[in-house]
Amino acid sequence: MAEIVVEEHTCAPYCYVSFEVVSVVDGKVKTIYSWYDDETSQWNDIEKELNKGIQFLSNFKAME
Repeated sequence: MAEIVVEEHTCAPYCYVSFEVVSVVDGKVKTIYSWYDDETSQWNDIEKELNKGIQFLSNFKAME
């Protein structure tokens, strides 16, 4: 399962965008991939990182 959150930060570890992939590993839900933007992130950085995360998820699902 993957989640993308786009919002103004309040007390989160990201500025506007977070991307997390979770899976059940050994019977427990674990974050297996995550990325959080920061105040220096540009739109092209965000797009690149989201594409990397989606590719990771696709490759992970293919391995299951």
